Amino acid sequence: MYLRTFKLILHASLFLFINISHAVVLDSTISNERINWVSGQYDGDKVRPSNWDIPINIPVGSKFIPGGVLDSKVNNIKVTNKSGKTVTLPYQIVGVEYKLSSNNGIDSITGGSSNAIINGLDAIVSGSGISNTIIQINDDTSPFTHFRPQLAINDDSWIKAFKDVGSKAGSYSGTIHYTTVYDYYRNGSRIRNHVKSALTLVINYNPLILNNITVTGSDELEATYHNSMLVSGETIYTVEATGYFIDGIWLGLAPLTDSKYYTLKSKSITNDNEIKYSVTCVSGCDGNENIIVDGVANIDNTSKRTIIHAEDTKSAIAKLKVSFDRIPLVNTDTYYGSFILIFEPRI
Repeated sequence: MYLRTFKLILHASLFLFINISHAVVLDSTISNERINWVSGQYDGDKVRPSNWDIPINIPVGSKFIPGGVLDSKVNNIKVTNKSGKTVTLPYQIVGVEYKLSSNNGIDSITGGSSNAIINGLDAIVSGSGISNTIIQINDDTSPFTHFRPQLAINDDSWIKAFKDVGSKAGSYSGTIHYTTVYDYYRNGSRIRNHVKSALTLVINYNPLILNNITVTGSDELEATYHNSMLVSGETIYTVEATGYFIDGIWLGLAPLTDSKYYTLKSKSITNDNEIKYSVTCVSGCDGNENIIVDGVANIDNTSKRTIIHAEDTKSAIAKLKVSFDRIPLVNTDTYYGSFILIFEPRI
């Protein structure tokens, strides 16, 4: 019995450091406060890589007792972007999946700490340590050809972790190191083997969300009459953008398609008077506050836009004045006009 135990320890140490030849990447995006797996799949409440890891130089045997990982407790991974910004994310490796090289029958044994489900050449082990299932395999064959981990991830905690440190949009990556453990039989001896592996985690973070634009104020410009037959008019709109953004909101202006100027016009076919108006951001903006000047666009929606400051990461508010100033009196009538503003989170 003593010699048998010594042999187990010797083989475990010999095969403790096995290199993995096939790198596995778990790629995801965080957007709209959701995690979407690009190269990953949900399996119930667990996540697994879409691709498999391929072991090299693992020993051959006649029986295989699949196991999980050595450490299945909650750990942290640090993912970093190219600027060095780091986010710490909790995770737990809760199981291992195997592609068996062969399956000539299974039996139950005692003494294991994990649970194995075998379906043909597919084996899924939940938990840590060796399972209570032994698989008869072809002699002189490596027990499995592919394997991959199963992870438990709390989506809300990951999203919160990025928010808490004020992460900017971009690609973040880090490496999860884990060790898979299993037993095999060769020449009548039960031998333990450890396979050290690495999983690269890539997260493309795009937190910028524009949920809603609320506009309050009167659509009627209140007229003020001056000496020398002149008239002015103005109204104030309050614009509030809500969502999640860390650097304010871009405010752009849609171009006209049927006129040269932004004007107020009568719907009467006998009245061709027009009133050129201006739109000015009177509070909450940074740069290019004059959006429209006397009917002429001063910004666009590409290279010249206005910035609305964010009150916090969830709200950005600006006040816009629509006005015309001391123009000659026009025919008594009701005049109509419109303009389209375009909002986009700043990156």
